[in-house]
Amino acid sequence: MRTFIISLVLALLAVTPAVPAAQDAKIVYIGEVSQDALRKLKRYKPLTAYLDARLGSKGYKFKTMMPKDLTQAADFLQTGRLDIFIDSVAPMYYTSGVLEARARAAGKPEVGMTIGCRRWKKGVREYTSVILTRKKDGVAKLAELKGKIMGFDDPWSTSGYFLPRAALQEAGLVLHRIEKAGEPAQADKVSYAFFEGSEKAVSFLMAGKADAVGVEQGAYDVLTESERAEVQLIYRSPAVPRHLVGYRPGLDPALVDAVNDALVAANGTEEGKAFLLEFEETTRFEAFEGGDEPKLRAFATDFLKRANLLRDR
Repeated sequence: MRTFIISLVLALLAVTPAVPAAQDAKIVYIGEVSQDALRKLKRYKPLTAYLDARLGSKGYKFKTMMPKDLTQAADFLQTGRLDIFIDSVAPMYYTSGVLEARARAAGKPEVGMTIGCRRWKKGVREYTSVILTRKKDGVAKLAELKGKIMGFDDPWSTSGYFLPRAALQEAGLVLHRIEKAGEPAQADKVSYAFFEGSEKAVSFLMAGKADAVGVEQGAYDVLTESERAEVQLIYRSPAVPRHLVGYRPGLDPALVDAVNDALVAANGTEEGKAFLLEFEETTRFEAFEGGDEPKLRAFATDFLKRANLLRDR
């Protein structure tokens, strides 16, 4: 009888699929640029839990990695410390361009990131950048910002820095970053500073601490009727996707497809919808169609070059 039981157990083991042990799982790192890593780690827990549930049986374990700036993001993507990068258009294509340039300098094929899908962060599919001034200051054109102080959101914001900066430089203006509080504006340039948030930038404009600000359209939309009466919208950018999901060069294509498919399918199940809501109120992940992504890449590369943030190849 004992011999029969042992034989039965061995037979069952032979036909049972092997499930990778947790310690043998392939770690996949996912994240975005943040200077508040602990806060972002908490916000990304629903995402890593969802991907673990969907792809854990394939031998993958998802963890977060938050680079502090775009240089570190490029370093992490190049060395494999970050596999999946989620961010807005400018940081995504800027970082991809840096990776291509590094590969070119090393005599290797110029391969940037694979952009998998759009993310509707907080329910927003696309958004625009605007430049605002105060009506009473009489600045109605971009050219009139020479000698003025400009406020931006933060150094890696698509709508609050990259797009408005490109617009200013395309208008022939030269930018100068203010390094110290109280530093006067330079007469022949647009002097600028970062105000760490669109709402804060607009409040500085209203208080007369800046002559103009470059922010996302949403910061203008939430102004009261009386506040709007005081400001003037002198520039609006083309619409761009709110967020993108990118994959580092060299990442297993099968993993790229598996993650992308899981994200795009999320809003089709109750489990997926719950995860999306928890993940910063994301509405859905949307796959690109046809030539949409190459067109977006060309547009982003163009405005990054106009802003003198990417060199011509």
